[in-house]
Amino acid sequence: MTDLDARYGRKQSRSKRNIIVLAAVLLAVFFTWAISVSFFTPEKNRTITAEAVSFTKNEPNQIGATIKLVGAGASGTLHCTGKALDSSYAIVGYKEFDVILLGETEKRFELSINTTSKAASIVVEACKLQ
Repeated sequence: MTDLDARYGRKQSRSKRNIIVLAAVLLAVFFTWAISVSFFTPEKNRTITAEAVSFTKNEPNQIGATIKLVGAGASGTLHCTGKALDSSYAIVGYKEFDVILLGETEKRFELSINTTSKAASIVVEACKLQ
């Protein structure tokens, strides 16, 4: 402190210490938020994946598949959409369906989709727990 600072009552700033305290507080808030999101996510926001395991051709304008759902032990009604694709990956059929989950981590079921022409595969996408 110089003589002028003492004479006019100026004090040295504590900005460096204030910045460190602010950074520590913000870091603590971030970690609290990250932990709460990781461990306390509502069941409706859990990720559930679906994939076709095997295919069966029922009729010329219909395709069937065994679908495997993999989830984190969720319970409730799962609403999904399925698309039937031909050999050039064009969509030839579409179906929305619901599956009831009772806490299973994996569930298999049969799905059949009516098509406008011969289909080669089924893709399940956009599953959402309701």
